[in-house]
Amino acid sequence: MPVHCPGQNMQYWTPDDIFFLQCPFCDEEIEFWKDEPMRICPNCGNEVRNPKINLGCAEWCRYAKECLGELADEKILLAPKIERLKAIILKNFEDKLSPPFLLKIEELADKFIAEFSVDPGKIKPAALLAVAAVIEKKDSIQPIKQSFREPAFQTECLRKSGLAEMRIKEIYTILDSFLNETQNHSAELKILREIADFAMTLWEKKG
Repeated sequence: MPVHCPGQNMQYWTPDDIFFLQCPFCDEEIEFWKDEPMRICPNCGNEVRNPKINLGCAEWCRYAKECLGELADEKILLAPKIERLKAIILKNFEDKLSPPFLLKIEELADKFIAEFSVDPGKIKPAALLAVAAVIEKKDSIQPIKQSFREPAFQTECLRKSGLAEMRIKEIYTILDSFLNETQNHSAELKILREIADFAMTLWEKKG
């Protein structure tokens, strides 16, 4: 690792490199530095990812591997969007779900992604919304704010999380097959069904 890294030397930073963001869970303001991947919210205690993380030096610096380790660009770009989506789900489910529960679902999705070599940008958001939908259906005696099974609401959640329109259409196609229980035998649909079954087992044990 270099003794003097210009990317980490604050002498080269600008005022925009330190900024405040609202916590997606409780709206508390959190101070971020440009190279911090996450911070713990001082108000609610949730882990909040930095959506503006700047690791641009990794593209050209010959010390990037020693300094930052192996970086998967897709995972870095996806992380803040997934955190926002989890926050939206938690807000709509109030006391029915918890951050640790959704983290377990995300970890299971990561396991399937590695096993089946599928696109994390489609599977991770789809898995979180699929789990929300099946739990809503199971717990329909106590209605939540708005239906996760409504196509418009699923799309709204994905847009708020910051995903691109083309990606939203791809995710919705998988969700539509899952929610309508089609006989599609794709790897993506199989993964959603496995994750949903696992999630229900966890959720019912908690209840």
